[in-house]
Amino acid sequence: MNGNPQIKQCPQCGNMDSVAAGFCSRCGQKYPPYSNTFLPPTPQTTGLPPRFGSPDTIQLPPGAYDPTLAIVLAVIFSGWIGMIINKQQLKGVVVLVAGIFLILATGGLGVFVVYPLSLVDVILIGNRLKRGEPVAQWQWF
Repeated sequence: MNGNPQIKQCPQCGNMDSVAAGFCSRCGQKYPPYSNTFLPPTPQTTGLPPRFGSPDTIQLPPGAYDPTLAIVLAVIFSGWIGMIINKQQLKGVVVLVAGIFLILATGGLGVFVVYPLSLVDVILIGNRLKRGEPVAQWQWF
């Protein structure tokens, strides 16, 4: 090999692993025995998590991201700022605009829906990014 190990894609969940792996590191699916024949990964089907490297995916190396700032600012201001810091910029702006509209339309009661949901989302998405899991731009929780 040339220092770049070849990869294969799990037929169950679409996760990428080294061709030498016996089981999928994400879902545990058993791979067929290793052979010298390398088949390129097949396109992922709808409904599965986003494939690494797709333009709609955010993925960082495990431990490379600390969600603390996003969580603290989400507690102080609201979840939309945390979403922007969690690299889901468009989602954060949409939540800000929709939240303002909902709060105005309900006479302020919408804050009891927008604030907790967006805060939980910021915490869970931030922790996924910290663990190195792929996250879609519009993914919730």
